[in-house]
Amino acid sequence: MDSFQGQTYRNSFEILVCDNAVDSEIEKLIFEYNRTAKFPVKYFGQDGGIQEVRSKLAFESEGELVLMIDDDEAACPELLELYNRLFTEDDEIVAAGGPCRIVWEDPPPAWIEEFIKTRKETTLWGRYEPHDELKVGVGINIWGGNMVFKRKIFEDTGFRPDVFKGRNMGDGESGLIADLTNRNLKTAHVPEAYVLHFMDKTRFSLKYVRHTASYAGIPFAYRRWHKADKSWYHFVGEIFKIGKLYHRSWIRYAYYRLMKKGITSRQIATEFHAHVGFYQIKYIFWLVGNPFLRAVCDRDDFRPESCLKFFHDWFHK
Repeated sequence: MDSFQGQTYRNSFEILVCDNAVDSEIEKLIFEYNRTAKFPVKYFGQDGGIQEVRSKLAFESEGELVLMIDDDEAACPELLELYNRLFTEDDEIVAAGGPCRIVWEDPPPAWIEEFIKTRKETTLWGRYEPHDELKVGVGINIWGGNMVFKRKIFEDTGFRPDVFKGRNMGDGESGLIADLTNRNLKTAHVPEAYVLHFMDKTRFSLKYVRHTASYAGIPFAYRRWHKADKSWYHFVGEIFKIGKLYHRSWIRYAYYRLMKKGITSRQIATEFHAHVGFYQIKYIFWLVGNPFLRAVCDRDDFRPESCLKFFHDWFHK
């Protein structure tokens, strides 16, 4: 919130916080914050996960452009000014994003530093710095933690299901970008429009690596099985396909678990890819056993008001 109080952008804007913990302490914190804030913060509570939060933000916001960043990030001072200039100069652009730069709150272990230094774009530890120059065109990727869209995109397309009660369900912003690409709409990457992504020692473990793999495995599974025949016969065949694709990673994963040697950069990659495969199989069993997830997977209407109503109805059944 502090990073938006000092923005160089001089026109009016609003700051919204959507809290999926619906925590009264956070609401009180924002109430106190607004006593001295130059730009007041609007608080909303919304049960659920990322998708419901983003739908709530899009639904409650009033601007023509909607910017979303995560709660463990801070915006650079020029963020709003840079995005506003981009959309003003090129009216055909419908969505844009920028880098996420890691800020270590605790010194990372050597095995994380070794892994990060060779990768400018990785889901693990949220580093995203793929381009040093402005990129504009069809199919330009946008990182979920730093993205801005024209309001009409939410009204026309919305967000795919993403997380519900701790379970990933869909393909999130990657599905939205794919839809924009299929519609031949322009997106952009602005290298100067960065956010700082704060990381502490709670994420310095292989458990974190395995959990993060769900954000790659589930979207892949969702895209593969959206509107598919969800029978046991169909999914048994899919399990064999997944095994064929990931069996080498699973073998290496078993080796590392048995040997219990020091963690290496290669082991991180193995743990990640092995669990991408595991989560795809998990998703199959979730779909077969859970009618709510099947209904979500089959949905085509992801507009904010539609999604919020859908989740509300299921919560109260």
